[in-house]
Amino acid sequence: MPRIEAHVTGLAARLRQGLADRGFGLLTPPSNGSAIVSFTSTRPEAVARRVFADAGIAVTIRENGTMVRVSPALFNTAAEIDALLEACERLV
Repeated sequence: MPRIEAHVTGLAARLRQGLADRGFGLLTPPSNGSAIVSFTSTRPEAVARRVFADAGIAVTIRENGTMVRVSPALFNTAAEIDALLEACERLV
């Protein structure tokens, strides 16, 4: 269990840093011990859904399209986090 936790929280940290580097507003505090990462989106919900769907990435979009929620899991990789970050660049 500790290795799984380290893996998913490591992916979440990579995601948080990548989002911050790209200027996204982070809603999940860095001190949060879970792998859930939420961030703001200024694009309309339909656009955000399309960007992630086109990239084959599953996210949850909430708060009328202003919040994107991602939860890396055991089966995710650093390369997938990087792909998600690349998709996010289309939201800027």
